[in-house]
Amino acid sequence: MKTNTMTTKKQYWLVVTSSQNFKYDRDNLDFQYQGVPYRFRNQVMKMKIGDRVVYYIMGLQKFGAIATIKGSYYNDNSKLWTNNSEMWPS
Repeated sequence: MKTNTMTTKKQYWLVVTSSQNFKYDRDNLDFQYQGVPYRFRNQVMKMKIGDRVVYYIMGLQKFGAIATIKGSYYNDNSKLWTNNSEMWPS
C-alpha cells in the first residue's frame, strides 16, 4: 500500500525596511506584526503560517532578522511607525 505523503514547502518572503522601522519592529512589536503597502496585499495573502520572513535593512544593506509567520493576514489601518510616508496598513 502506497501512502501519499505530500509535504508543504515553506516559502521565504522578503521585507525591505528602513533601519528606523526595523528597530521599531524589533523593540516594540517583537516582529509580531508587519505592515506592508496596500499594493502588496495579494502577495501577503499568499503567506502561510510557518513561512519565513527575511528582513532586509535599506541603507545598511544588511539582513536584520528572519521571523516565522504564526498567524493569518488581516487588515488594520493602525499607524505602526512614526514616518508618515511609511504608514502602511498591516
